[in-house]
Amino acid sequence: MRSISASATVVLLGIVACGETAPRFGGTGTTIFIDPASATIVAGDTLRFFAAVRDASGLPVAAAVQWRSQNTAVVAIDSTGLATAALSGIVLNSTVSATSGGVTKTAAVTVKPCAIDCGTWSLKPGLPTPRTAVAIAGTPDALFVFGGVAVSGGAASSEVTEFVTTLDQWRVRAGTMPDGRAYASAGTIGGFLFVVGGAQNNPYAPTTTLRRFTYATDVWTTRAAMPAARIGAIGGAPSGAIAVGVNGILYVVGGASAVVDAYDPSTNTWSSRAPMPSPALITAGAELNGLLYTMTRDVSSTATTSVQVYDPATNVWTAKGLFPGKGTLVFAATVNGVLYAVTSNPVQNGGALAAIYAYNPTADRWTAKEPAPDAGLGSGQILVGGAATRGALHVLYARIGTTPASVLLTFTP
Repeated sequence: MRSISASATVVLLGIVACGETAPRFGGTGTTIFIDPASATIVAGDTLRFFAAVRDASGLPVAAAVQWRSQNTAVVAIDSTGLATAALSGIVLNSTVSATSGGVTKTAAVTVKPCAIDCGTWSLKPGLPTPRTAVAIAGTPDALFVFGGVAVSGGAASSEVTEFVTTLDQWRVRAGTMPDGRAYASAGTIGGFLFVVGGAQNNPYAPTTTLRRFTYATDVWTTRAAMPAARIGAIGGAPSGAIAVGVNGILYVVGGASAVVDAYDPSTNTWSSRAPMPSPALITAGAELNGLLYTMTRDVSSTATTSVQVYDPATNVWTAKGLFPGKGTLVFAATVNGVLYAVTSNPVQNGGALAAIYAYNPTADRWTAKEPAPDAGLGSGQILVGGAATRGALHVLYARIGTTPASVLLTFTP
């Protein structure tokens, strides 16, 4: 098949088989054939479609063809028929079409997130007491869930629940929080878990509280208060602040603020670090190679997600390429030396589907991984949050109200 450029469209010649009449220029096409008739494209990849126009007798005709995509957010197609699949962490469907002389033919397109090294998901038991607005942090062998609310708008819980990865079991820790806490943030440094900010009761005014949990002994200790009140917990409602341990220092960023507060556990003191380039409303972040990576959506715009990297050694922020994932940022974590970001994407049953993206810092490039299966909780399910343990990433779902339920999904790279 040959193609000849003609204005903004492409003039495509039909395929001439042995012994067939040569193409007739100026004929009227009545039928269009698209090859392939349907296709699956890996997110970020390209595929060329071809169109053959034929007349009522079935003979090939030279005719201008215009290509269109039903949804350019799923797949874009140029005037030559070259289709480019959007980067997506979930399976997406659309169509592309070729039109000539008032005749249109469509081809179905499925965008698949990943083709190789995609990882696998497994279903684990859900949180025994379903809650949202929780703080979540991981240790090498356990996932810890702090506080939250069991009823929308209700009082904050003080429960501490641990998922032991070696046993695939949940247990309620004896060391409950000193008071209820919702929309807090949590981070890990050594043998301690730190829970910062959050609120106690509706209307959930943010606090400056910092508490340290020694998970080996179930002991809570109140530490120096943060310089400014913060509130976090992206899954559910108030979104913003995160707490991330980097090189033995706990960094608290986000929460509709550009301020960066750093806590040193060895001296029980806070200090201010270089502010973020812009105030961040929705923030996810994690440590990678001694640096703090943050994915943020600006206070002024939720249309794009920027990636900023903070170097504690130089106290400098560096901008990276935009995060291409769709949906709402939920959390980020590092597993086996790879940084992952997880987003929540709405699905038809009223629930939310997790999509996961891996980051290559050398290439400054994100790639989609195997999308999470539907948690199966139906309308009202919320992707609450998650964290990493040794060799795995955990995503927690919950549905509260009259029929509470919870599901834990584990991603293994």
